Amino acid sequence: MQTPNKNILTTSDPSKLSGMEARQLVFEHIRVATVAAIEYELFLAEQQLEAGEISKELYQLKIDLALDELSLFNEPGQVALKPFCNVAELMNDLSSIGLGPMRKWWTDEIEWMSASNNFDVSSPGSNTPHNYLALYLSSESEHYVRTLKLNLTIHNRIDSGSACFFLAQIVPKLFQAIKQSVPPGLCEAILTQTEFWYMTNAYIIGTEWENGIKSASYSIIISSK
Repeated sequence: MQTPNKNILTTSDPSKLSGMEARQLVFEHIRVATVAAIEYELFLAEQQLEAGEISKELYQLKIDLALDELSLFNEPGQVALKPFCNVAELMNDLSSIGLGPMRKWWTDEIEWMSASNNFDVSSPGSNTPHNYLALYLSSESEHYVRTLKLNLTIHNRIDSGSACFFLAQIVPKLFQAIKQSVPPGLCEAILTQTEFWYMTNAYIIGTEWENGIKSASYSIIISSK
């Protein structure tokens, strides 16, 4: 699994981006604007202190709060979604959601990654091509996970409804493992195989549908800020 191309942040033609890349571009712009706003708050606090409008105690409180917020955006080795900060614990929790164990956390010198085995979600006794569900983790750092992808590969389109139903049943277990609430409307989007996206102050979640000639895939992608 490849991490999103970092060139999306400087692209001159947003129409060429995939849906998920376009959303990440939006969130990067939000990140830049948020950092600028926090830095401006620091500047104002300093001006208020010099003018005697606030006490040293209140000034220090403003500084501490602003630095805590900035650390989520600027400090290397951190991600905002706390369960993603501990790779081993996250992999252990994900191994219990019903898809089997996560494999070794390793790097190809480009990114760090892990994956589960393909879990067969086809109807019992089916002699047609099978459908599979798998989990993927990736990051630019050994020390935390940046992106989680739950991918449904559909080889048998006739059986896609039951495969999506199984995927929707796994979602609550997945969000329990990452200690978050299931975003409203996500399971409904899965059952209808439609696009979905949602943002919190810690992560962005989106879905992607790829329709190939021989197979299709429906993915849920969670990226920490």
